[in-house]
Amino acid sequence: MAIQDLTASLDLKQNLNIYITCKQFDNLNLILNIFDNSVQANLTGYNVRLRAMKSDQVPLIQEHTGITINSNIVNINADEQLTTTAGDTPIELQFIDSTGNKKATFNLVLKVVPSVIAVSASISTATYTLLEELENKLDQATDYFENLTEFIEQHPDIPALDTRVTNVENEIETARGMYNNLDERLDIYDLNTSKINNLNIINVKDYGAIGDGSSHLLSSKFATLASAQTVYPNATSLSDEIDLVAIQKALNYAISLDKGGTIYIPTGRYKINRSITFDTTKYIKICGEGYNTQISGTSNFNSVIFECHNCGVVFSDLMLVGATSGTSNGIYAAGCNTSIFTRINFQNQVRGLELNASYSVEVNSCVFEVCYTYGIISTTSCHNLNVNKCNFYTCGVQNSGQAIRILVGSDNLIFNDNDFEYCFVAFQLQDCRSISICRNYIEYCSENPIVFTGLCSGVSISENFLSLGSKQFIIQNVTNGIMARNTIYNQNVSYGSNVMDFIIGNNIVSGTSVVNSTKLNAITLINSWTAQSNYSDVGYIKDSNGIVHLEGNILNSTAILPSVAFSLPVGYRPNKILTFGTSGTSGFNLILVNPNGDVIVSTAPGSHEVGLNGITFFARQ
Repeated sequence: MAIQDLTASLDLKQNLNIYITCKQFDNLNLILNIFDNSVQANLTGYNVRLRAMKSDQVPLIQEHTGITINSNIVNINADEQLTTTAGDTPIELQFIDSTGNKKATFNLVLKVVPSVIAVSASISTATYTLLEELENKLDQATDYFENLTEFIEQHPDIPALDTRVTNVENEIETARGMYNNLDERLDIYDLNTSKINNLNIINVKDYGAIGDGSSHLLSSKFATLASAQTVYPNATSLSDEIDLVAIQKALNYAISLDKGGTIYIPTGRYKINRSITFDTTKYIKICGEGYNTQISGTSNFNSVIFECHNCGVVFSDLMLVGATSGTSNGIYAAGCNTSIFTRINFQNQVRGLELNASYSVEVNSCVFEVCYTYGIISTTSCHNLNVNKCNFYTCGVQNSGQAIRILVGSDNLIFNDNDFEYCFVAFQLQDCRSISICRNYIEYCSENPIVFTGLCSGVSISENFLSLGSKQFIIQNVTNGIMARNTIYNQNVSYGSNVMDFIIGNNIVSGTSVVNSTKLNAITLINSWTAQSNYSDVGYIKDSNGIVHLEGNILNSTAILPSVAFSLPVGYRPNKILTFGTSGTSGFNLILVNPNGDVIVSTAPGSHEVGLNGITFFARQ
């Protein structure tokens, strides 16, 4: 690589500022890798134009001259005017297809460091390389006309000379038009620059963040706390980390803006010694570059990395690392309705994500790795929580906790397409309603993988893979639910206490798994009716569609018929009297189900068996 080469990667979709540095008056060869939403861009058939605005507000537009394209790599032998002015020079590449449609990259910021001395330096001027080419053509045309007479004498046999002269005249008119349009193009550039600034993307490195993985105390740059606070008003001690106060200052600036802003934390390993906090109703987004952006506490850090209150915040593409001793937490969100957490890696935290009175929260594609007590916990109601495509590894093992814990009754909880491996418990939900646990991979749990406490209702456990749990899956404290279409391998499933209307069926069971059949609600038989042995259990159940099913065989040898065999409780009764016919030892039996719940059986006198299977009806709401 030549010493003039500078290499960077730009994306046509991802709104990030990329920074490179050079000295004033350097001659640069820019080697730029172009991506389309992180995929190598196909630049076939495109022309490219470099547009830059130097810090003295003098523009430079380079087109055709010194620009080559190979695959997704653009090589630009930059015009010398690019580095004449010290300061930040935002650059964008504009790609133009054959129809004139344009698409620009997001900014590449060239930091031009002042030269020690400027000798024979170029003066900063507005530059458009295409116009320079046209000026050369004008000079050629002038020479052409000056020698036209001699040319005609030497070449009397060229019949198309008039046509060529006309073409040159057209080129001259085109050049004049381009000169006239230059001001208009520069106005458009100014407008686009203004639009970029209005996006309010705030880079923490512009506020002094270092991010090299080492500790940098304020005391290394400031003699007193007062002097430090002139730069970082949020500083509380000279023992504060520079990364901490820089990130906090960038965040405070975003909060001061009318519409909030986006805090961009570029690739690096940042150190903090206390929490990064904010309390605002404005839009705040905090984003990084995935695993390449790591934030961790110092050795004595025992708090939460981010603490946010009262805003719909967006976190994305960060890695939050705690101490191996497990003394820190990842994110605490209180009153943060409609917040979104995407592609966050919580590692070695006591609590990865803690919610408090935060509704309609989405957690997408996050990783909870070795969270000692909880991966996700809500200490209050968290209605409309959606956890999707997340990975939970060894969560809760050290402190007998859970990957996901909901402590207070919550409605409409969705846990889909997640991976739980080697966790102590995958879920523990208390007094929750309308729960979907679907398409998850749950393996090697140390205890009951899904725990319901209090009384949960409206539970759907479907299309999951459940396997190799150390303890059996005990279904208890649930009313109105279904466990169906799951694949169960070497995982026992049974009923515990306090269960009503929970149906188990249509699962794929393999290995050593033992899965109980659906548990019926027990009935109390009266008037000498008894359950007949050697048949299915006598009972009733209501499915998720509100249909009541009666099952089993009953026997009566002494009662005067017809008689009431048993009564159904409220919630399992029809709107009006229903009549059913069933078979028995005496032949045809007549069964009436009344709106008051009484089930009346009519048959011939004597010892007779009556089957209840097949009796179904809609329950009155």
